[in-house]
Amino acid sequence: MIKISPDFNASFARGQSIMLSVNVTDKLGSPVSGAIASLTDSKGNKVLFEDKGNGIYSAVYAVPADFPLGKQDLLLLVSKDGKVGSDNAEVSVQSGPVRAVLVSPAGPLKAAPGEKLEFKFMLVYDGNSIAGLADANAVLNGIPIPLIKDSNGSFVGNYFFSEADAGTALLSVNAWDSFGNAGITEFAFEVASPFNWFWLILIVLLLAAFAICIYGLKKTHKLSSLIGRIQAISLQRNVASFQHGSAKGKKKDALAKKIEAHETEIEWLKKEAACERRKQALAVSKLPLESKYAAHKAAVSASMLPKKLGSIFASKESPTKIKAEKRIGEIDAEIAKIKELIQNLEAEYCKQTIKEDFFREKLFDYREKMHVLELEKKKLE
Repeated sequence: MIKISPDFNASFARGQSIMLSVNVTDKLGSPVSGAIASLTDSKGNKVLFEDKGNGIYSAVYAVPADFPLGKQDLLLLVSKDGKVGSDNAEVSVQSGPVRAVLVSPAGPLKAAPGEKLEFKFMLVYDGNSIAGLADANAVLNGIPIPLIKDSNGSFVGNYFFSEADAGTALLSVNAWDSFGNAGITEFAFEVASPFNWFWLILIVLLLAAFAICIYGLKKTHKLSSLIGRIQAISLQRNVASFQHGSAKGKKKDALAKKIEAHETEIEWLKKEAACERRKQALAVSKLPLESKYAAHKAAVSASMLPKKLGSIFASKESPTKIKAEKRIGEIDAEIAKIKELIQNLEAEYCKQTIKEDFFREKLFDYREKMHVLELEKKKLE
């Protein structure tokens, strides 16, 4: 005895995948295991069942896209030890949908006016099987889009978004195959104008360029001076070397010492120039750190301002002028000491005796302490 699940009196669509379950029992109703069960449709397609045990057999049957429409019969065969059992299952087949699956762009469907976007999609049936003998056309916001079919069977199209597409732009794909299956798939693109972001990015870039120029003007003067001195001393060394070739006696010895002194000075200046170049590179690389410090400085000032103003207005007896001047002097000394520490820190980093992470952390701490002292000094003044 063969019992089929699900009920095949229902309708199924082309391209749909159906989970079949067969319960095989003998005449006494006992489950039969170890049998060979198969299904054959009216087009000759055959599907083998998997033995799940206790007389249960299962298989996945994908309704072919070209399956004849209307009432169709499926033949079930079960055999074991030379004994064969069979049953017919009647199915009602309807035309199935063909839908588009977007391959690219991946992620959120977003675009901006002025952007040319390429999109690619595949055509599939409900069971996600590829619709091979299928075609499609596409329309975006009422504008037809030419499609090209590539070697992988994907459809590729391009669209140039404009201000008129701002808001939601609807891409509609109408697909069909040669067997009468068809469907419409829609994709919604969010189109937002980048005007505000454009100006914001432009301002940030201009500020960054201005900061780099300021750093460059400050840092290149010393380097140019060092290079000028190297060139001048090199010229003096070359003149002394020329004179040394024709000189004799004590004059020759004096010129040799002079040449040696020039070479020593040139080597020292080259090291200074190399260190200055590293400082220039450091100045550019510190821009993100400087931005972070500026933001932190503003936040600290904003958080301390109400507290300091409150203490100033709440207190009727301000510090005496002598005490204030004494404290201002102490603050100036502390600030000068911190500046010296910063210079020493930069010199150590320039010599590569400390790591960059440590340098940046210490520099940030020194700047923060100096800023707090400057706030206190302004209050006393």
